[in-house]
Amino acid sequence: MARESYSMITYNDLRYMIENEDLHLKSEFTNSNRTVTKADILARTYADPFYMVTYANNQLVPYHRITQAIYSTYPTETTIPVPAAAGGFALDIVNPKGNSIGISDNQSWLLFSPSNSSSTSFNINVSYTLNSGPSARTAILTVTDQLTGMVLNFTIEQQGQPAIPTDPVAVAWGGTQSEACSFMEPVTMYVPEGDTFTSATTLYSNSAGNVNAPAGWYSDGTYAREWNGTSFLVTNIC
Repeated sequence: MARESYSMITYNDLRYMIENEDLHLKSEFTNSNRTVTKADILARTYADPFYMVTYANNQLVPYHRITQAIYSTYPTETTIPVPAAAGGFALDIVNPKGNSIGISDNQSWLLFSPSNSSSTSFNINVSYTLNSGPSARTAILTVTDQLTGMVLNFTIEQQGQPAIPTDPVAVAWGGTQSEACSFMEPVTMYVPEGDTFTSATTLYSNSAGNVNAPAGWYSDGTYAREWNGTSFLVTNIC
């Protein structure tokens, strides 16, 4: 963006510089009714922390309308990837003014503490439960400065269960052993590659091997095995 020295700077102009040109400001502006000129902005050293403008859109920005904003070393514009296994991490927040900060999220599998803070620097301890499904899932953690209304949104994407090599097996399913052994309407399930129905320790409902078969009795017409959804309990001859 082309700029003229000492011309007045608008809210939109300053926001453009912050959002698109990585503008950081070093020290707080003097409490004054003067408007901020572009020379005022450009004369300052580029360094943390970020500054936030709270003023009417597209208006000249007075000094006293510019305040230090909350920020984190985690970039809010990118996704934070986490594995399918349960785990956690610490998200650092810098709150230069010590304003009241509220934290919330939009998914029950994402947990955090604390839920609020007025400390000038603190960590949000984020944890996530096991993702047992095959698909990735996404949650948004929202950090809100309750005085200025500034919001930081952190997107956390948790991977799904990875695919594994499998072999198909034709089996019948039933609520009891006798129902399974009747071998009515067999279906295709999957076992780890190289295993057979009777040697497998896991039974999958999809070829990627990352979704377990429903609980019940399964039979290949010769043997029946009771499956509880995570492991085999009993193997009997039909």
